[in-house]
Amino acid sequence: MALPAIFRPLYFLGYFRHSAQSEFSSFESKILGALQTQYKSKSG
Repeated sequence: MALPAIFRPLYFLGYFRHSAQSEFSSFESKILGALQTQYKSKSG
């Protein structure tokens, strides 16, 4: 795929953001789950 030089960084940035977003969302759900269980054990 021959992209103009100006679009190349934008393309990579968009790709990186997309992959980082999915990584972060799974990471976020793990943290939220851990916090929930911690809170439940404290209140219980």
